Amino acid sequence: LIIDIKSDVYDNMGKHPQIVIDMVQDTEEKLYRACEDGEVERDDLGAISYQISILLEVFDPARIYDLEILRRLYIVIQKWIEDVDNSVKV
Repeated sequence: LIIDIKSDVYDNMGKHPQIVIDMVQDTEEKLYRACEDGEVERDDLGAISYQISILLEVFDPARIYDLEILRRLYIVIQKWIEDVDNSVKV
């Protein structure tokens, strides 16, 4: 799912401010490294989720397409947190 979001961002590169591009790239890189090292830590996901939530709060509401990208990324991270939480409970 992050790859789909990244593709949408790159396909429309000129439409997005650098902060949205950086957020998508940084998130992908962090998660890729974490997966290579073993498991993705909930704390890492929580930090990413927090950063995205801050952007969603302060971002210009007129930038609908950017907000949509950030919301999609936030939903993916929240789902991943849910999966990590559920795997710990088992």
